[in-house]
Amino acid sequence: MVSLLINLICSPITNRFMKSILSEKNLVVVLFVMVLITFSLAQEDSKKMEKLYSGGTTATAASEILKQEEIKSSTPVVSTASPVQ
Repeated sequence: MVSLLINLICSPITNRFMKSILSEKNLVVVLFVMVLITFSLAQEDSKKMEKLYSGGTTATAASEILKQEEIKSSTPVVSTASPVQ
């Protein structure tokens, strides 16, 4: 019985309140803000991944160059061709 009275009294108030909060304009604003937040977070993550990727490839390329230089310096040059006369 008490809950019925509360519902009868509060129903018009909550109905108007919910309509004003859930209007199309407010919904569009909330969705737009959510999209902006999502894209800003995605941009930060892509910058981090790009930094990791470019740093990783640079380190790999540098190590490969060093390995090739070590191989060239440690391997003696042997000529197998006969001299041309």
